[in-house]
Amino acid sequence: MDRKQITIEDLLQNPHFRKWVLRPDADTRRFWKQWQAQHPEQQKLLEEAREIVLLVEKEHSSTHQADTENQWQRLVRSLRINTQPVAEPKGLWLKVAATVSVVIMLGLGAYWWAGQGSIRYATGYGQIETYSLPDGSTVVLNANSSLTYQQSGLQREVWLQGEGFFEVVHTEDDKKFVVHTRGPEVEVLGTAFYVNNRDQQVKVVLNSGRVAVHNEKQSMNMVPGELVAYQEETRQLKKQITDPAIHSAWKDNLLIFDQTPLIKIAQLLKDHYGYSVTFKNQAVQKEAFTGTFPADRIHVLLTTLQKSVPMTQEDRRIVFGQP
Repeated sequence: MDRKQITIEDLLQNPHFRKWVLRPDADTRRFWKQWQAQHPEQQKLLEEAREIVLLVEKEHSSTHQADTENQWQRLVRSLRINTQPVAEPKGLWLKVAATVSVVIMLGLGAYWWAGQGSIRYATGYGQIETYSLPDGSTVVLNANSSLTYQQSGLQREVWLQGEGFFEVVHTEDDKKFVVHTRGPEVEVLGTAFYVNNRDQQVKVVLNSGRVAVHNEKQSMNMVPGELVAYQEETRQLKKQITDPAIHSAWKDNLLIFDQTPLIKIAQLLKDHYGYSVTFKNQAVQKEAFTGTFPADRIHVLLTTLQKSVPMTQEDRRIVFGQP
């Protein structure tokens, strides 16, 4: 990668480049920062290659690394038909965009163009994924969640359905990062925080930095260790002290309960794992549980619940309580 004249093929085939885009560490950040400083004339091509990687790369636990590498090779081979070097980036991007659509249909698409320059990211039931956004920020999406990203000249915007943990980078021009939910908006410059946008309510938990949460009636500035909750029924924001680690433990593959009512655990089983849950009586809904469970082995939690309260299960249907 020391050549001054490179093509988009070179970048797409370079595992070190793809790692910098998707899973950056200190080594990749240092190398590519230095490389950009030495080759400013290649910046436009670098950004195009970065956008392609963000469109088509997906690291499913069920996808073997060799299979993923083979799909990248097929993508690069398809580009070789009419690939032009740096001098013609615009025409090249049109061809790449068409090829990307084909690759997505082949099954690599963790994200896709949502129109008008937007990119959409999504997870299925029982799936947790980390994505690098085009601005360099990262988001960890919890199961059954989606995020649409769009950047304008004034600000960076995302629309969240479900749950996400954000690590937002600060831009040199102080461009705001705005998270849109069913109710309030969350505005930040650079920070780490968690947003839950499910079930007629929104929760924002701040891990570090500062954010502002506001709707049409209220505005609240948050400091680390605070939670702001919004109920769609009342349209009110309420603030309280909390432990951020509990709310974002899922991104480390953990489910942590601290005197959590069974009815809330049932909602988690519906939202994250696609179970149908019903209660035979209301008393059992109030049963509280404390403990830590692996998020990717939900049967461990289900076995514990079955030993603690009356529960029957048939496939993905669960019934709690005595008839």
